[in-house]
Amino acid sequence: MESEESLAFDANNLMILQASSAHPLLMKLANKLSHRSTQHLQLFFHYVFHSPALACFLIGFFGLLCIELQLIAIGPLSHKYSQQAAASVSDFSNVIASSINASMYNRSATYANAVNARVDSVQSTITDGMFGWVNGTTTTLNDMINTFYTGIQTAVSTGFNGMVLESPVQEFIRCLIGSKTSHV
Repeated sequence: MESEESLAFDANNLMILQASSAHPLLMKLANKLSHRSTQHLQLFFHYVFHSPALACFLIGFFGLLCIELQLIAIGPLSHKYSQQAAASVSDFSNVIASSINASMYNRSATYANAVNARVDSVQSTITDGMFGWVNGTTTTLNDMINTFYTGIQTAVSTGFNGMVLESPVQEFIRCLIGSKTSHV
């Protein structure tokens, strides 16, 4: 008993026949590749190469192709302008750095001047409080020594009034006392 395969003309088989006739080259390729799963491969090819699916595939493919062409075209432009952009960013960062440095210098100079004025004020207060009496005492002592020296000179001038020895005695007094008081 030999069994023959018979093909019934139902709706599924008629659709496969219609699709196979629409894409004969694909069906020939599917039949050569796999004999066991021919029907599955045929359905896959019908699905992939169906007009709306093929249109979506081609739109996506050409979209990706356009993007790749744009990336290839943008490469040299990007390389050319990246150096200019780096230079302008560097110049801008130098301007910012110099502006910050100038501002910091001005503010630190103002702060340093204020601190120095405060330190001078405190130093003057301490110096006057601790050593103020020295200035008063020194001034009084210097005035007294100058008055004493002037008094001696006046006494010698009065005592030797125009005599020959007045000048040598005045020189002796200047040498003995005057040279010491002129340095104080």
